[in-house]
Amino acid sequence: MIRNLMRSGAIFIFTLPVQAQGIDGGTLGFEYGYNADRHISQTTLGGSLGFGLGGLSLQGDLAKRFSNGGPDAFSLGAHVLADVGSASAVGAFVSYDDLAGAGEDYKMGVEGKFAASDRLGVEAYLMRVNRSAGRSDFGALGLDASFGLSESSAINAGFFRAGGGTGLTRYSLGVGYDLSPTVRLNLDAARLMSDNDRDSVFGLSLGYTFGNGATFSQRDYPHLLPGF
Repeated sequence: MIRNLMRSGAIFIFTLPVQAQGIDGGTLGFEYGYNADRHISQTTLGGSLGFGLGGLSLQGDLAKRFSNGGPDAFSLGAHVLADVGSASAVGAFVSYDDLAGAGEDYKMGVEGKFAASDRLGVEAYLMRVNRSAGRSDFGALGLDASFGLSESSAINAGFFRAGGGTGLTRYSLGVGYDLSPTVRLNLDAARLMSDNDRDSVFGLSLGYTFGNGATFSQRDYPHLLPGF
């Protein structure tokens, strides 16, 4: 039932005309990740769309991942959020992942985005992940930060930790550069560590922003664990 509601909601959000009243903007993205230890490459296509609802805002997410080694994935997500100041917001989210042939994941959590200074932005979240196919549920947390070097470039850093029986940690560091006022290029390197494995992942992404863009990052499997 939850999956059907989220799928219907995403179709509704993403088929609305951009000119419709209340549409704030959104993002479209392409991501490529390469796991140098497993020799797996993955491509993710997706985007987000946000619109205002009076004092609150709603954001819908959609993503599709293609992989030559790990599971393909189709993901939906939704956020309800409120602005709490300039470039800052708090919200709650849910997401659904269909991992082709490997089960389904349902996520829910809370999130916040804050401008620590004119150059430093921080986004943090806590979530609970419920999994099908006999896999263990777990809690997770994440933190992403971006420090502006200039008006068009920034250093990006990320941290993700999944607890419980999963025991997975991801660290990332990269750079971002604005190719134009609406197109951004990001390059990053990440280290994924679990009880039994150590993986090095290299990524490239291109993002297109229209209107006011999207407030929060996507919380789906392809974007939380690229290259894994």
